[in-house]
Amino acid sequence: MRRKRLAHGLVILMLLLISIPAAPIEAVPPAQGGNLLNNAGFEGGYSQRGAGELEVADHWDPWWTGGSAEDNSAGFNYRPEYKPENAAIYGMRRVHSGSLAQKQFNTFAHHRAGILQQVSGITPGSTLTFSIWAQVWSSGQDNPDKCGDFGNYRVWAGIDPTGGREGNSSNVVWGESVMSCNQWVLVQVTTVADSGTITVFAKGEPEYRMKHNDAYWDDATLTVQAPPTPTPVPPAPTRPPTSTPAPTLAPTPTPVPDAVVSAATINVYAGPGEVYDLLTQVPQGTFVEVTGRNSSGDWLTVVTADGKVGWVPASQLQVNVQMASVAEEAAPATPTPIPTDTPTVTPTPEYTPTPTITPTPTFTPTPEVGRICVLTYDDRNANGMRDPGEALLANAVFTLADPTHVIGAYTTNGLSEPYCFDGLLPGYYFVNELNSPGHDSTTYDTWGIALSSGSVFDLEFGDRRASKVTVEAPAPSPETAPTRSSALPSVGKTVYSASGIIVLALAAGIFVSFNLLRRGR
Repeated sequence: MRRKRLAHGLVILMLLLISIPAAPIEAVPPAQGGNLLNNAGFEGGYSQRGAGELEVADHWDPWWTGGSAEDNSAGFNYRPEYKPENAAIYGMRRVHSGSLAQKQFNTFAHHRAGILQQVSGITPGSTLTFSIWAQVWSSGQDNPDKCGDFGNYRVWAGIDPTGGREGNSSNVVWGESVMSCNQWVLVQVTTVADSGTITVFAKGEPEYRMKHNDAYWDDATLTVQAPPTPTPVPPAPTRPPTSTPAPTLAPTPTPVPDAVVSAATINVYAGPGEVYDLLTQVPQGTFVEVTGRNSSGDWLTVVTADGKVGWVPASQLQVNVQMASVAEEAAPATPTPIPTDTPTVTPTPEYTPTPTITPTPTFTPTPEVGRICVLTYDDRNANGMRDPGEALLANAVFTLADPTHVIGAYTTNGLSEPYCFDGLLPGYYFVNELNSPGHDSTTYDTWGIALSSGSVFDLEFGDRRASKVTVEAPAPSPETAPTRSSALPSVGKTVYSASGIIVLALAAGIFVSFNLLRRGR
């Protein structure tokens, strides 16, 4: 009898345990392997991509917005050149870490371009975060420490969650742009993957065509967080009502600061400009609250950690808020200088000036104008010189500029060249050639010319079909200076064309000297 009661009790206990519902369990989202980029530090080698001026880090590819012939003739939407920046040669100024960084640049031209990398094996629905360090030098001057005549160069980070390779596609999600010069800035973007392959983009674009429009990329990172996988919860059986437990409070999220000081130290002024009083200084890495901006958005009002309110340049902050949501504030009145006592002026005694003889003005001759003539030819043997039978090429674009602006442009037709830029005053000029489509350069693409009065320069640019170029691995011998043979025909023609002027100048000098000697007798 006791055994039956014990058995019945065990059965009832098992039924009660089965009736208790299982607590739901949610899987922790797995992280997909840290940084998923190949050659993320740009230290793993470089290779040419169809042309000598396109040398890009391995596992990365160049991209740019190509312009029409009309755009190119005006200096817009040029393809930039790509080169490695080597700290062993140029120092660590343009390298964020390690010894190498990726450089892209143009001279007196605009570009919308950058680099990209495709990454596969992504779980759709995963959260993607891409970041990359960037530095810009955009200037109309040659001093690398200065950003005079800044070209308003901006940089971005972007992701195409569908895996496309077009930087101008509407599928690309771009982060906030950053405009700065001669300092490293971190640009980043976050989005959700739509497919198993995604593409990350770095983009740079200047507003103005300055002499130097250079961007440097280094230390990229791509992290992926897979979506959570919910575990199915079995339906709960009906049971007697129980007391409701007290709700568990969710943890308070850590707030993201409005902005972080990115410069080494920034000055906080009483108004949007250095003409206002200096209130305080804030070191790098300090969090500040953004409360307003001026009409152009290049100065922001902030509240520092010690409660001081003032104005700082937006370019010296890493801003985490949308600028469109920041209220515009009126700038305070410009401080008026404190007047000083005006000293009493003692009148100077009047005097009668002694009349002087006005010299007869010396006649200054008007300098003779010169010209620069250009053509592009099919350099079939790639020797850098135009040989008999090597025909002219069409659709090459020439741009002529002086140290301050672009003077003119010309597109070859392959029939009527050489084409001459006439009416040029003595000075320094730069000639740049954009290759005929489908061709690579066999001579230099850019020449600097010191044009004297009345002189003529003939420049011949050699191109060769890209399909016929065989890329060979460079021999491990010391690097040699580039050959100058392609420039000798042009220089010879220049000297020959100017020789008549030189002879006339010598004859005139001898004639004047002879007359002066006769008068002296």
